[in-house]
Amino acid sequence: MSFVIEKNSSMPFVQAPAGRYQAVCVDVVDEGMQPNTFKEGKLEPKISIAFQLNKLNDDGRRYLISRWFTFSLHEKASLSAFVCDFLEIPYAQLPDTFDVETLIGRNVRMKIMQEPKKSNPQEMRAIIKTIEPWLPEDGALMASLDYKRKIDREDYQSLTDDEVSDMTGNKAVAQSPQPQPQPAQAPATRKPVPKAPAETDGDPRMSNGGPTARQQARAILDGAEEIDDKSVFDDDVTDEERAELMQPQPSLLNAPDAPQAAYPAN
Repeated sequence: MSFVIEKNSSMPFVQAPAGRYQAVCVDVVDEGMQPNTFKEGKLEPKISIAFQLNKLNDDGRRYLISRWFTFSLHEKASLSAFVCDFLEIPYAQLPDTFDVETLIGRNVRMKIMQEPKKSNPQEMRAIIKTIEPWLPEDGALMASLDYKRKIDREDYQSLTDDEVSDMTGNKAVAQSPQPQPQPAQAPATRKPVPKAPAETDGDPRMSNGGPTARQQARAILDGAEEIDDKSVFDDDVTDEERAELMQPQPSLLNAPDAPQAAYPAN
């Protein structure tokens, strides 16, 4: 029996079946900056952790399963919870800095489930549901088998900036639109109220468009017209002058030398 395969071809990936397995961590891969699933256009550092199972597929090779994480040890980060379950320690005992590659070679007990792919619900994908340390009473440890770390492979290369941009539709490098600063508006100013021109010694009509209140009062004393409103007087008019000015003036029509109007007899 012969197996013919092209030089640059790759074997199709076979999803691990659901079940409980002994597994060994075989790789930690820096996946570079990848798109955030929930925030469009945002990138975040990602890693993947790979395991071999103690179960062989139809090709006689061990099943391989991996899980991706955001590279963060925040208390609520998935990677923090995974490492704590892996080492069976509380988060408070997790070091402030942790080398994830120290997990390589460690054995664990793992529960795997299958669920429909989000991109294609007709296809199933295997996911790591739970993980816990492999204990001495669980049996002998297993080592990796015929596995070469991805970083040591000749064809391995990290994603370039252009490839990351292509994956994100060129949104990775685009900045979210920022509100443009509005031009500063000049503060509202009131129009200056024009001041009345100063009184002149000449023609009284040249003062603010006409005679002043004092000049009007003087004119009344001369019998030019009648007034009944004291508001026309200047503030410097004395009470005696104001009382004198407010006295009724004789009408010019009743003057002895005034011509009498002729009215038709009824």
